[in-house]
Amino acid sequence: MLRLAMGGVLATVAAGALAVPNATEGARAAEGTPPNIVVIMTDDMRVDDLAALPKTMNLLAGANGAKYTNAFVSMPLCCPSRATFLTGQYAHNTGVWDNAGAHGGWEAFQPLESRALPTWLDDTYSTVMLGKYLNRYGWESNPRHVPPGWDSWQALTGPSVWNYHDFDININGSVTHIKDGYQTLNFTRRAVTQIRTRVPRAEPMFMWLSLLAPHNGSAGVSVPAEPKYKGTSKVGRPGSPAFDEVEVGDKPPWIRSLPRLSNAAEEDVVRLRRQRRDALKSVDDSVSQVVAALKAARELNNTLIVFTTDNGFLLGEHRVDHNKQYPYEESIGVPLLIRGPGVTPGLNREPVLNVDLAATIADAAGVEPGLPVDGMSLLDPIPSDRPLLLEHPKGWAMGNLPPYAGVRQGHWVYVDYGQNGELYDLADDPWQQVNRIGDPSLAQTRSDLASVLDGLRNCAGDGCR
Repeated sequence: MLRLAMGGVLATVAAGALAVPNATEGARAAEGTPPNIVVIMTDDMRVDDLAALPKTMNLLAGANGAKYTNAFVSMPLCCPSRATFLTGQYAHNTGVWDNAGAHGGWEAFQPLESRALPTWLDDTYSTVMLGKYLNRYGWESNPRHVPPGWDSWQALTGPSVWNYHDFDININGSVTHIKDGYQTLNFTRRAVTQIRTRVPRAEPMFMWLSLLAPHNGSAGVSVPAEPKYKGTSKVGRPGSPAFDEVEVGDKPPWIRSLPRLSNAAEEDVVRLRRQRRDALKSVDDSVSQVVAALKAARELNNTLIVFTTDNGFLLGEHRVDHNKQYPYEESIGVPLLIRGPGVTPGLNREPVLNVDLAATIADAAGVEPGLPVDGMSLLDPIPSDRPLLLEHPKGWAMGNLPPYAGVRQGHWVYVDYGQNGELYDLADDPWQQVNRIGDPSLAQTRSDLASVLDGLRNCAGDGCR
């Protein structure tokens, strides 16, 4: 039985909710064997970037899987988001608040490795890691380190993680340098090989295929593409009315201080957007090849496939030419597609967070989390009015962004910066152009959201639900 705590009431969902939709290739699931679980994660991908992945949309959404239209990350920054994925905990509980420094990077996460997601699965699953792990993994200490719980470890190590064509991989404790080749293709081949060569009846597989695209490469603000896709995207600037926002007088000072985008800056945004789309075309091929390999192995219908990213990205919205970390829809919103046992195909509009992924994986695998998880299983009902916590416990010195905590609930977004705040009604203002924090007619709404936020900002485990 699946059990879910909601508003103090314990709801129970029949185990039949996990039945395989199509049993022709799902005999193992019908016999009670846990499903394979494959998580394909990109880096810095926007929701609108799904337009570059038609094969992925066909294979993992629509008639074949679920597309979540209200999926978000609680903290829009690579390492904290990945730490949340591996623990099911908010950043204020993992203590990983940055990509480097005392509260950031792999060093900050290392104390949690012995209780992280792969260790929950290790007794019953073959666990496989491929690609980008956590920021600063292998940079300054122990480049041969293999975290506990992983049976097959093939992770990018050292500063070359940002090199699309020239990089180092820690393969089960031995570092190999890849001189020629394209990162996405390299790790796709490794994923397909793992699927083709494994012994399916021995134990189910958990695979985390973590691809760098469309993150900027080592050369700065550019994204190298696979040669055959270079220069093929013709997309223009983002269509949001918030692009190069004209009136920012109601925004906090760190946005008010940003200048309007120059013609050159706008051209740079378009160039970067096209490069990102070019790189994502290889990701689209990757998803297609992984699905094809699972189908050839007669394991597709008993495989839960999750496609997502670690955070979104701002490309000119609110005058932010290229960055994340801000609690705006473009940076907290993420693509989320799920296909497999227990998933009802179609559009899912319930509010979900990256903090839910570990809980979902544990639920599907039938294992107990090794940590108190703050999220909910997506295989259970999700309340439509569920509040989602947004947070940045450290802030961002370079952007003058202070620490913040916020809540997204229904059509409202409320963010508390201490001395400043933001309040948006997404029903009337989906692009967050009119900050209504000082609107006297919304005093009660603001108070109610602040009260909800107070309950979330220090929550842990069941107290977050």
